[in-house]
Amino acid sequence: MRWFPYPIALCVVFVLVACSPAKKPQSNPQETQTLKPHDQRTTDSLRDCPDALPQTDSVMLKRWPYLQSVSSNRATVVFGTQSDTAQPSLVIHNRDQQRAQVPAHIETPIPSLGMTLWSAVLEGLPADSAICYSVLIDDVVVGGPFSFHTAPTDLSSQSQFIVLGDYGAGTNEQRQLATAIAHLTPQPDFLLTTGDNAYPQGSHLQWQQNVFDIYREQWTKQPLFPSPGNHDYYTQNAQPYLDNMVLPRQARRDADQERYYSFDWGSVHIAVLDTEQPLLYCAMGNDDDMLHWLQSDLENSSAPWNIVALHRPPYSGHPSRVPPAVLVQKFIPVFEQMGVDIVFSGHDHFYELFNAIKKNKQVPHSDGGVVYLTTGGGGRALYPIGTHPLRTNAIVAHHFVQALASQTTLTINIIGLDGDILDSIHLANRVSPSQQ
Repeated sequence: MRWFPYPIALCVVFVLVACSPAKKPQSNPQETQTLKPHDQRTTDSLRDCPDALPQTDSVMLKRWPYLQSVSSNRATVVFGTQSDTAQPSLVIHNRDQQRAQVPAHIETPIPSLGMTLWSAVLEGLPADSAICYSVLIDDVVVGGPFSFHTAPTDLSSQSQFIVLGDYGAGTNEQRQLATAIAHLTPQPDFLLTTGDNAYPQGSHLQWQQNVFDIYREQWTKQPLFPSPGNHDYYTQNAQPYLDNMVLPRQARRDADQERYYSFDWGSVHIAVLDTEQPLLYCAMGNDDDMLHWLQSDLENSSAPWNIVALHRPPYSGHPSRVPPAVLVQKFIPVFEQMGVDIVFSGHDHFYELFNAIKKNKQVPHSDGGVVYLTTGGGGRALYPIGTHPLRTNAIVAHHFVQALASQTTLTINIIGLDGDILDSIHLANRVSPSQQ
């Protein structure tokens, strides 16, 4: 996404609350403050924010807030208002709670929806802590209170995340899975996607109707870390994807910014790749920027678990599709050499597991084998499945992935429409905690 180059007529303000007693606010309300941690983890906004302002309905908030690029000390909150909203706001300070005033800035105008996207960058946040926020326009709370959790830095911390692929189709199956995710206890820390986020063409309208309208409550409290798929590229080379997402800018080429990136969450390091434009550059021999970036990124990871997420699968039992040659020839060797534990992919609308592979042979994960898991059953119509000599399991069913990570173990559950576990795998870390 790009910052809007013209003067900003509207000042939208977040009420940001630390969920524990804290010092009085600084004298300059425009400065971001360092907030104190909460002593008990929860994603219940009412419990996290007992003194926060009540929610007020308003047509001014056309898109509910959603969380982007959340780390241990930083987060970006994005939301949409009517295009003609043009009144300033004031922050409200509640007694016994520390407040930080964070003005929002215009992120992207979306004329086709009559909407302007705004973003507010929250910095100086405490790690592994509940953060409360509300959105104000014209001194009115138009959204909130909401809460989210910052990432832990402790490598021994436990985390839970969801992996969802080929999901934004607006189908009943997508909504059933969204409900199942919302009912998980405890709630996940974040959601990771394997592409094809908005069907069928990745337009702004499809993003709004098939994605943001369906997950609007979920994404006020859990950050979204997406990867782009081929359907996301069908509109202006994935421009609506880039407009809606505010992701880490780590790519080597400016044209690839926010198309691939990585992030850390406690014991997990995740590299998100783009198997469309940047992979095409590798295939054409123009450059290997994404490949070289991945090598460097994984070399610098000290996390117990190294995970890759992408759209097109490196291994596939689809009856007519074959993985991109450049993915097989250039990226699989890097996955193996750099100690990647598991690769999540989408594109094929079923669940498929290869546990595990090294040098095109079945090798246990403990001996350096890489697990490849295709999760493309997030809501779109399912595909038939063929055979593959290296495959461990396959199920044609709508589903999502629940991942539970600790310093020493990684458990993967495949959860279907009715909430039942369809399959599970359990991995032990190859490196003992004393070696990390």
